[in-house]
Amino acid sequence: MPPLAPSGRDILHREPQMADATKSEADSVVAEFFAQALKEKAGK
Repeated sequence: MPPLAPSGRDILHREPQMADATKSEADSVVAEFFAQALKEKAGK
């Protein structure tokens, strides 16, 4: 039997320190997204 994918329960039982992404990583992704969106809007 193949291993099961983690469920929502897995997330609930994680330690709070085990973040999927740090705030700075998340902020850089958001900034990159908005920079791309503004570039596309300016090109139209």
